[in-house]
Amino acid sequence: MITQMQRSVLRALFELASEDQRATLGTVAEVVDLDSLKTTAILHELERAGLADAGRLRLTMMGLALAVSARPLERRHAEAA
Repeated sequence: MITQMQRSVLRALFELASEDQRATLGTVAEVVDLDSLKTTAILHELERAGLADAGRLRLTMMGLALAVSARPLERRHAEAA
């Protein structure tokens, strides 16, 4: 079982890739509204679980499956419609 924050980081990686945006530690941290240290720790937890590649900031196939099933993130800096 993964935590809500882990699921949010997975979803952030998925959404950034879907939008053709390069995932960096800073962009992932901003999307999930965490500091870089906490985001790094979560990425390493996800890597140990086989869900992400923390060094490349990418999802594994298992991580992709979970990210797709997660709710879309509500972004703080949403674009105006």
